[in-house]
Amino acid sequence: MPVHDAVLDAARRLCRERGGWTFRPAEVVRALPHLNASSVRTHIVSRCCVNAPRHHPHRWAYFRRIARGVY
Repeated sequence: MPVHDAVLDAARRLCRERGGWTFRPAEVVRALPHLNASSVRTHIVSRCCVNAPRHHPHRWAYFRRIARGVY
């Protein structure tokens, strides 16, 4: 499974369990211990974030940063 899919699944699971729509990158990193923590953080804050600066050629519009460290 690609990293972006695993990150999306983990974020959805966290939000569903919590009953809310926000999460922090550290929570997703902890939920995916089998993946490289740096890659997971990069996907959350940059590659999968619609309002992040465009640093990567391939991006997915999964998350929106709503506050510092909150997506």
